[in-house]
Amino acid sequence: MKQMILLSTLILSGCASTLPATELTYANYGVRPMNTGRQIQEKFSKTLKDPVSAKIRVTETYKAYIRGGFGLGDENIFGWGIDVKVNAKNSFGGYTGEKTYRCLFHEDKISCDEIVGDFSPIHAANN
Repeated sequence: MKQMILLSTLILSGCASTLPATELTYANYGVRPMNTGRQIQEKFSKTLKDPVSAKIRVTETYKAYIRGGFGLGDENIFGWGIDVKVNAKNSFGGYTGEKTYRCLFHEDKISCDEIVGDFSPIHAANN
């Protein structure tokens, strides 16, 4: 049991570590995306029960990355991040409460993950 806890701790601490500043500085983040609000609205409208009622707020874009590993090989993925807050109606017609997501624009794709506590696989580059 102690070995399992130690292994879990090592895996999670590896995910949370940041990349070296030089790698963040010289990484290719691609072109800053335009019309991010519209693109985010389209992405979430495909999964929400009542997309017309959704209240979606987005931040400004920032340089971001997903650290390699866990099926990605050793390659880090760089792009543009955006934080999204979504409050939408459920099947009963009531609002579910605001949930926060972090999305990464990479090439022509958008990947979004809900932020649970302080954890998200998408990290701000901060450079």
